[in-house]
Amino acid sequence: MRHHILLPTDFSDNAWSAAVYALKLYADFECTFYFLNTTSIKVSMLSNLSNKLLNEKIKEIIIE
Repeated sequence: MRHHILLPTDFSDNAWSAAVYALKLYADFECTFYFLNTTSIKVSMLSNLSNKLLNEKIKEIIIE
């Protein structure tokens, strides 16, 4: 059975240590490791992005 391991990270030294630990812990198993990093964005940036995507979708619908 293949394991899928999600490793949340902020790329700090502690996060690196945790990743190395996970790699050693699952060394004898067939695994795929996924690294997850997130960031905060300003609401105005998110709003601008969502408005842009919405406008593009509307244009696609009108063209069809």
